[in-house]
Formats: sequence, C-alpha cells, structure tokens
Amino acid sequence: MRTRAPLLLAIAAGLLYAGPALAFLRTQTPTGTPLFWKDPHVTMLVYQKGATPSCGNDAATSMAAVQSVIPTWGLATRAGESQRCTGARISLGGPTTSDETGFFLGEPGAPANSNLIVWRTQFCSQVVPAGDACYQACPAGVYCQNCPSKYHCWDDTRAAKIIALTTVTYDTVKGQIYDADMELDGWNGTAGALSSPSNPLGNLDGWYFTCVDRPGGPGLPPPVCAAGDPSPSSVCTCTNYAQPNCIFMDVQNTVTHELGHVLGLAHPPDHPEDTMAATAAPGETSKRVLAADDVEGICSVYPAPKPSGGCATAGGQPALLALLLGALALRLSRRRHAAVRSVSSTRRAGTR
Repeated sequence: MRTRAPLLLAIAAGLLYAGPALAFLRTQTPTGTPLFWKDPHVTMLVYQKGATPSCGNDAATSMAAVQSVIPTWGLATRAGESQRCTGARISLGGPTTSDETGFFLGEPGAPANSNLIVWRTQFCSQVVPAGDACYQACPAGVYCQNCPSKYHCWDDTRAAKIIALTTVTYDTVKGQIYDADMELDGWNGTAGALSSPSNPLGNLDGWYFTCVDRPGGPGLPPPVCAAGDPSPSSVCTCTNYAQPNCIFMDVQNTVTHELGHVLGLAHPPDHPEDTMAATAAPGETSKRVLAADDVEGICSVYPAPKPSGGCATAGGQPALLALLLGALALRLSRRRHAAVRSVSSTRRAGTR
C-alpha cells in the first residue's frame, strides 16, 4: 500500500543550498529537495472580512490592489524577448468568508483546503486566553484550529519586523506543494504616529498597508510626509496611521513578494533590488515589478510549454532544478498537527 509522505509547513522559505551563478533561491525540504507545484496554476482566495482599513476603509479597494498584481509572476518575460517564459499562473478565485489557514487531511469537521490571502488586524497576545487549546498540538486525525484562525489574529510571538508570512504545506520526499496561505499583519484602525519612541518600527497597531500609486511608477520611497499632515498635497511616505495620499507598506509590493513564496521561491541574499529580497522599506513600491533575477527564477522553475505542445514541469528532475544560492535559517514554530508537520521558516522583515 502506498502511503503519503510526511508533510511539512514552510513559512516563507526553508533550508536552501548553493548552485550555479543565478541570483534566485528556491525553498527546499530539510533534505534538499526544491519545492514545486505539480500544476503551477494556483488559485488564491482573499479573506474579505479582514481587508485592511488603510486602503479606503473598504474591502473593494484592497481587493483591487491584490487583484492588480495576481498575474505578475505568470507574465514573467526575459529582457529582449516578447513571449513570457513561464508556465506558472496565479489566479484570483474571489473573496471568501473563511480565514482558516493550514492544510487538512480530511479530519471530521475540517474545512475544505484553499490557498488564502488574509489580513490579521489584531494581535493574538491580546485576544487569545492563556492556556487556550489552540496553542497545543492536535492528536492525529482530529480537527483543531490554530490560534490565528480561531481568534482571527496575528501571531505576534514572531519577530516584530515581520510584515507578512506565507505558509506552504509540502511533501517532504517529493517537495510537491499542496497548499499555501499568506497572512498580512494589518492595521487595527487605531490612530497615531508611525514613528515615535513607543512605536519605533511603525507597527505598534499593525502595519499601515496602503494602496496609493507612486508618481512615475513603482520605485523607491517618495519624500516623507509632514508629520501629522491630515491631507498631503502630493504622494509621500506616511508619517501617521490613517494619513491619506501616502505610501507606507504597499499592498502590491508585499503581495507580489509573498506570491513568489507561494510558488516556491525564497529570499536571495545581497540583492535588494529583487522582488524576492527579504526586506521592504516604508514607501517602497519597487517589488511590484519583477527584477531579472525574479524572472529567471520563475522561468527556470516553471518553464513555458515548449512550442511542440509538450509541457515542461518542475517536478520531474529536481536534481536539474537546484539552481540556488546561499542559505537561510530553519526555525520550528508551533502549529497544529505537530505529530506529522513541522515548520521551517524564514520571514520577510520590514526595516526603516
């Protein structure tokens, strides 16, 4: 009888190994197998109830911002070429009323699996009762909710600089991805300054996600807004929560990066210009546009179908697809179904 290989959850990226001189990285299993989707046509659902209030205070604006970058990776085209070079596609399946992250194995009462984009707008440390069962590992075959899903909260036991987190469930032997969920640490609606002695990172009440376009197109942060200016006359880098016409943590910038993790890409070292670079500054929008390294990564992992009509996939010969550089740390985190899953994690951190 064939049995399913153990599953692991990779948060953003896992152990990585070095390869030829290509400045992109792939997430790996602990034994060195690169992760991949067998069918790289991935559908994402957006948890509409948790849409960030910093994008017009309504779900439609943040949904539109997400939708605008959903096709980005599937449109990757090498410089000097006219045809896209990847067979990967991401599509938006629409809004959902579920924010249940994770992957389920048919446990009684468990929801259907889906790939989610979720805003968390409160901290788990403020709403989860001490000793709650959501902190404990589930027995095999039993459905239990993790704390962020049960209490609709952001797990703030992780590093404070984390902007967003993508959790990927995969087969530990093959590296095949089964599920991917993206969580964003969103603003809770409390007014205040984005830089102060009590709020040095600008995320005391969650990250202020914005949907404003930078004049002249995506790029480096615009000039800083005047502190407390209730209505900046031109686009600037926000200094206060709820400030209009400014950019702080750009939704498209963040989601484009995280979708790279959904597809199995990781953080390349020493390439701050890449969409998959590990950090983002307030006001930055440059990650909306794929850099050459990002294009090479997605097109090497999921090449476009050959003109003959045959399809090239990433799963057949993992040894030939180990085009990685550098290494990132492995970290164990508390998740449900710990008996069959562990979490390897690196994280996308925002810096000032």
